[in-house]
Amino acid sequence: MRAQIHRHLKIAACLLLCISLQAADSRQLELYYGVAEGNYLIGDLQGASRSIEAILKIEPTYVPALKLKARIELKQGQTEAALAATQEALSVQPDDLELQILAARIQSDSEEPIAAIDQVLKVYEGKIQPEALQQRASLQIMRAQALAMQGDLDPAIRELQQLTGQQPENLEATITLASLYASAGRWSSLEALTPRLSAQPELEDIALYFEGRTLLARNRVGSAREKFEQALQLDNLDKLKAALHFHHGACLIRLGKKDVGQQEIIQALDAQFKPETEADTILASRSLLLDQQNDRAVALLEQITLRQPNSSAEAWSLLGRAHQAEGTTALAISAFNESLRIKPDQAEVRALRGAELRKLGDLTGAAADYEAARMLDPANPALLYALGVVQLQQGELLAAEQNIGLASRLLSDNAGIQLLHSLLAYAIDAPKTSQAALTRYFESQPSQINETAYFLEYALSQKNSLATLKKHADAPNVNQSLVDFYNFCSAQWTIKATLDAAGKASTPQIAAKQICRAAYWMAQHTRKKADEDRTNELLCIAIEAGNPDLPEYQLARWQLNATPLRNFELQPKPTLRASPASEFDG
Repeated sequence: MRAQIHRHLKIAACLLLCISLQAADSRQLELYYGVAEGNYLIGDLQGASRSIEAILKIEPTYVPALKLKARIELKQGQTEAALAATQEALSVQPDDLELQILAARIQSDSEEPIAAIDQVLKVYEGKIQPEALQQRASLQIMRAQALAMQGDLDPAIRELQQLTGQQPENLEATITLASLYASAGRWSSLEALTPRLSAQPELEDIALYFEGRTLLARNRVGSAREKFEQALQLDNLDKLKAALHFHHGACLIRLGKKDVGQQEIIQALDAQFKPETEADTILASRSLLLDQQNDRAVALLEQITLRQPNSSAEAWSLLGRAHQAEGTTALAISAFNESLRIKPDQAEVRALRGAELRKLGDLTGAAADYEAARMLDPANPALLYALGVVQLQQGELLAAEQNIGLASRLLSDNAGIQLLHSLLAYAIDAPKTSQAALTRYFESQPSQINETAYFLEYALSQKNSLATLKKHADAPNVNQSLVDFYNFCSAQWTIKATLDAAGKASTPQIAAKQICRAAYWMAQHTRKKADEDRTNELLCIAIEAGNPDLPEYQLARWQLNATPLRNFELQPKPTLRASPASEFDG
C-alpha cells in the first residue's frame, strides 16, 4: 500500500514539474519574442533574427515567431525563406487571414496590401459554407480599411455598404462603416446607421460615441458632451476610451473651457489616440503646440500634409508654426509658402513668414510680407509695429516712425512701443512728437524704466536737464551706463574714459554693442552743446562699433547722413544678416 502511494506521489510530482516547465517555457518564449519584436521595430534585423532562432529552438511551431521571421526575411530580400516560414505557420493556423495575405503578397511579389487581399479573396469565390463566408467578410473589411488608409474613402464605404446589406448582423462591418462615415463627414448616413448599434446592449459605448460625434459635427456641443460623458461612465471601454476623451476635450474647448479641454486631448494622445480627420489632427496639433510638444505636432501634421493630397491651407500654416516653434526656419518658410499658395489672402500667415524671413536676414522679403499682411488687415497694430521694426533695420527711419507711430496710438498702453516711437521721432528731428511719446511712456508706469528713456529725456530737455539726469543717476539700483553717461555729460569723464568703461564686457560682441550705444548718446550731448566735430566723431565711432541689428547704429547713420560732414568720411559698412536674437525683438 505504501509503495503504491509513493508511486502516485511520484506521478503527481512529475505532472507538476511538467506543468511548471511548460509555464517557464511559455514565459521564456514571450520574453524572447518581445526582444525580437523590439529589435525589428528599431530596424535591428540581425538582433531580431537571433531572438527568433532562440524561440524556434524551444518551440518550432510558435506562430508569432514564424510570422516575424517571414517579415524579416522578406525585408532582407529572401523571398523563398519568407514563403517557407509563412507556409509553416499556415500549417499550424490555416485560417489565419494575416498569414494568408502575407503568403499572397510574397507569391505575387506585391507590396500592395489590396492586391494581396484580392488574391486571397479569390480562394473563397463560390464557397457558401459559413466558415468561408465569415473569412470572406473579414477580408472585405480588411480591404475597406486598406482603401481608407490610402485615402480612398468612397470606394471603402461602398464596399462596406454592400457587405452590411448582405450581412446586416455583421457588427464588425457595421462599426467599421460607421467609423468611415465619421471620417468622411457623412453625418446623415452615420445617424441612420447608429440605431443598428444602439439595438445591441453590448455596443452601448460605441453607439454613444457615434451619437456624440454626429451632435458635435452639427454644433450641438452641449448634447455631444453629455453623450461622451455617458459613455465614459461605462465599463470595459478599452481602446474607445482615448477617442471618447479626445472628443470630450474638443467639446470643452468649444464650450470655453480651453485649458481643461486641451489637457484632456493631450491625455487622449498619450493613450495612443490617432486623429481620423484633418480637423481632428489640427485640433490635436494646436493642443500639442500649446503644451510645447512641438515635435509631436510636426509628426501629426506631416501625416496629412506630406502624405495626403489636397491638404488645407490651415494644416500647412499650422505645420509652419510647429516648425517655427522647433526653430527649423527653412522648413517653417516652406510650409508657410504652401499655405499661401493654397490661400494667398492670409494676413497672419504672411506675418509669420515675414518673421522667419527676417531671421534669415531677408529684410526686403520680410517687409514685403508685413506690408501685404497690413493691406489685408489694416487695423492690426502688431503688423504696423512689425513692419516699422523691419524698416528701422533697413535704415528707413521716416517710414519706420510713421508705422510705429500708428501702432503706438492703437496700443497706447504699451510702454515699449511708446519709447520706440519717441526714439524714432527724436532721430528724424520731430522733438514735439518725441516728447509726447516719451510722456506717454512714463505715464504707462513700466515696472522698470529703460535707461534709454532717461537718455531721451536729457536730449530733449533744455532747462535743468543735467540736474534731472543726476537725480536719475543717483537713484538706487540704477544701470551703470546711466551713471557713466552722467559722468561724461558733467565733464567728469573724457570721451576715452567713457568709451573704455562701455567696452568692459564678458564678450567682444557685448562690448561692441555697449560702445555703439554709449557713443551715440554721447553724440547727443555734444550735439546739444553745438560741438559738430565731436558729434560727428562719436557718430562714426557708434557706426564702426555697431551693426545694423542695433537701433543706435541705424540712428547714428541717419543723423550723419542728415548732417554735412567736414573732416569725417564715413566708410560704407556691409549689411549684416539680422540675427534671431536681434536687438529689435521685444
